[in-house]
Amino acid sequence: MMNIKSILIIITLIIISIPMLNVYAAQTPNQALIDYYDACKQGSIKAYLNTVDLEYINENIANLEEYKNFVEAALIEYPMTSYKINNLKIKEIKGKNLAIAFFDIEANIVPKATGKAIKIDREMAALLTQKRGDWKVAFVIDRKLFWAQQEAAMTLITLNETLPIFEELRQRIESIQVVPEVTPTTSPTKPTTTPIEVPISIPGIGWLNLTTIIPIILIMIIITAIVRMRKRK
Repeated sequence: MMNIKSILIIITLIIISIPMLNVYAAQTPNQALIDYYDACKQGSIKAYLNTVDLEYINENIANLEEYKNFVEAALIEYPMTSYKINNLKIKEIKGKNLAIAFFDIEANIVPKATGKAIKIDREMAALLTQKRGDWKVAFVIDRKLFWAQQEAAMTLITLNETLPIFEELRQRIESIQVVPEVTPTTSPTKPTTTPIEVPISIPGIGWLNLTTIIPIILIMIIITAIVRMRKRK
């Protein structure tokens, strides 16, 4: 049987572990973002890694060991003394276990190299994911950079959709042949014969330079895609 001392030790460990479990089990995207910045303020790499989606980071951002080393160095060299989240807006994407947050962050950071406090006030965006019932931060990024990446992604999608069209156009242009004019012969013994297959004849096709035209068309599509996306906003 366990003695009284052993029972007290077990009870103490349980009591100590309860708040730790609550800290890293965010039930909402809002709480996940707060946990993330609390961990940054603590300067604890262990606390930080418990607030982020390690699976997403490993698949889309960086090798976990390299990521951990980078973050740990940043927490040591640029400790955060305080922070405040303002104008927080979160949109959950139903059925995808994803949420996008837009917010302003005010923070005070004291770089170890100088020891002088720096005040940061920036517009930010964050992607949050829900894994096994808990919300985690996938990444936090400057909002302007976030929108620039979205525009780039949409442009690539547009180009990928139009590439088959360009390939078909290229093949059609390459199949076009110029038929030289045939001078009729006056010899009655050698009549002019018409070929069975008559290729397409386009007079003056020498101006058609694919290496010039196709890049111009691509640039026009990129500009059109960006203009449409900005109008949607």
